[in-house]
Amino acid sequence: MGDKMYWIWIMIFLCICTFTDIKKRNVCGWLCILNIVAAIMLHTIFRDISGKSLIEGAIIGGIFLIISVVTREKIGYGDSLVFLAIGLIMGGEKCFVIILWSFLLCSIFSLVAIILKKTTFKSTVAFMPFVLAGALVTFISTQ
Repeated sequence: MGDKMYWIWIMIFLCICTFTDIKKRNVCGWLCILNIVAAIMLHTIFRDISGKSLIEGAIIGGIFLIISVVTREKIGYGDSLVFLAIGLIMGGEKCFVIILWSFLLCSIFSLVAIILKKTTFKSTVAFMPFVLAGALVTFISTQ
């Protein structure tokens, strides 16, 4: 499969996750697991991404799962499973860049919301819209 197909796959997956995160404040775990399994199967069949990159993607997702456990879901399990899926679909490097953009965009939004007194430091926000935005910025910057 070509790189563009993986980007289309990620964008559709993240749009669904964003919709459910905004509407239900929940990310579909079964959808994440389905994408994780599909990514492993497709990369095994097509051998279009290095084993090293897949392992890096899995490690990134694994680190976030550990953080979810340690912080009692300050970063939810669903968000961590999304990062694991992204890492296994796109590889470690692109996953890392998407995560960096996601946190940067979320931080800017949160800071502006706090300054405008729309939220407080204890408020929570749906994170998937920022992951989708981070993926879009990453896609645009790599084309």
